[in-house]
Amino acid sequence: MVNQCLMKKSGSKGFRITTSISCNKSGSLYLKMSLDAPLDLLKLNLDEKVYVKLRGARELTGTLQAFDSHCNIVLSDAVESIYELVDGELKSTEKSSEMVFVRGDSVTLITAASDDE
Repeated sequence: MVNQCLMKKSGSKGFRITTSISCNKSGSLYLKMSLDAPLDLLKLNLDEKVYVKLRGARELTGTLQAFDSHCNIVLSDAVESIYELVDGELKSTEKSSEMVFVRGDSVTLITAASDDE
């Protein structure tokens, strides 16, 4: 027999994550989450390290502090990598920032940063 407990968290703009905690016959607990909108996934990565790919051969890695519905984001402890071709050779430059605001229309991808970054 499976027991379920549903918890709902709602925010001011209809943000909702539905979480169910279930117990199977052997007594093992497992957690299942459903997200109602694509940006809900970002909510789960607040205060976590993320990788952000930008237009113009740029990428950022930093801790996600805030975001909005336009994908404007704020990162702390950010490292920006800028790539360019110089005489047929790929060169990269890195810049570090304590805090950075990224305009959403330049963002092409946001994901959890891998452990090796």
